[in-house]
Amino acid sequence: MATIIQLPVRSDVEAYSFVVNLDGTNYKLGFRFNYRSALWAMDISARDSAPILNGIPVQTGVGLTERFRWNPAMPPGSFIPIDTSGNNADAGRNDLGNSVVLLYQEANS
Repeated sequence: MATIIQLPVRSDVEAYSFVVNLDGTNYKLGFRFNYRSALWAMDISARDSAPILNGIPVQTGVGLTERFRWNPAMPPGSFIPIDTSGNNADAGRNDLGNSVVLLYQEANS
């Protein structure tokens, strides 16, 4: 059975980052709210802050990084945003970590 991790995302600040272990490797995930597109964006960096991927829109109903599998530096699992209200709505300014959670499904499970 695949291991699924709920990532500690939040919306009480407009921009933040944290380090998390995904599939045995530490990554730095950054989040910021983009007022122009009214969406949260996610950045993925190596633990030493070397950028891997920047500005991924956090949209429900899609695997956020599936189209970037060609990049060997990417975490091998899947990032999956879920609207817990059942409306399949994207996370607005106050929704990330509240009505919209971000899950990571490990590849090595």
